[in-house]
Amino acid sequence: MPLILVTNDDGIQSSGIRLLADALEPLGEVIVVAPARQQSAVSRKITLGEPLRVRRVAERRLAVSGTPADAVFLALHFLLEGRKPDLVVSGINLGCNIGTDLFYSGTVAGALEATSKGIAAIAVSQELPHREEVAPQDSEEAQKAERFDELAPRARLEPLLETAAAFAAELSAVVLERGLPQGMALNVNVPNRPATRFRWTQVGGRVYRGDVEMRRDPRGLPYYWIGGPHVERPEPEGSDSRAVQDGVISVSPLWPSFAGDHPPGHDGWSLGQGFSRDGKDGLDVSGKRQGRAGEDID
Repeated sequence: MPLILVTNDDGIQSSGIRLLADALEPLGEVIVVAPARQQSAVSRKITLGEPLRVRRVAERRLAVSGTPADAVFLALHFLLEGRKPDLVVSGINLGCNIGTDLFYSGTVAGALEATSKGIAAIAVSQELPHREEVAPQDSEEAQKAERFDELAPRARLEPLLETAAAFAAELSAVVLERGLPQGMALNVNVPNRPATRFRWTQVGGRVYRGDVEMRRDPRGLPYYWIGGPHVERPEPEGSDSRAVQDGVISVSPLWPSFAGDHPPGHDGWSLGQGFSRDGKDGLDVSGKRQGRAGEDID
């Protein structure tokens, strides 16, 4: 029976992870190891300066006092007692993780932590209703606020999350059967309307308004809220953001590698003060990145 590890960044009490774990149960043995509280936008942070604590909240459900990456690390290297998961699924995140969100997302980080250990992984996120479409207490902004770890399931979100969970289970079944290329993770984003179609996509771009709001505490000292909503705009064809905008489920392959093309004309760059190239660049002079076996990657 396949072993499936489930994590998230919204906390172990989130309705998203509950529905995801339930949907995956028919596929194998499901073990949930997730942050004890909300850890949105912590990226792939791991906790080195303080101890981590683990609390059993139910059978095969463990809450970790750290980040999603902490949770996956602890599971793989200790909590699973040497058993290697066949698949790690992270989510369901309340809110999209598309474009530049991937640099900040704890949900995606949970999947990439597994991928870096040679385990197939999927990150799943659910687009939430826009603020103007719902009551303020149900908006994405409200749900990302202070008491995030105490979120109760909301009737208007349950059908959306159930669709996301069902799709995640279907995709997981295929990945368990066929596998993924070594080093690849899949990033899934489900639109905030009924969806039965999916699209293979590339990571696109998402622009946010850079808001900073200064307030003062009772002692008159300033403090700041940073963030801002994303800017609605036409998204490029083939991107994850365009698929979600079109009401289609997006599936994007992720390669967690920092390899990339050098800047244009890099072969002609010369530095003063006695610094020179050693002639063993990772790219050929055309600027193409070298593949794992020395093959060019277009």
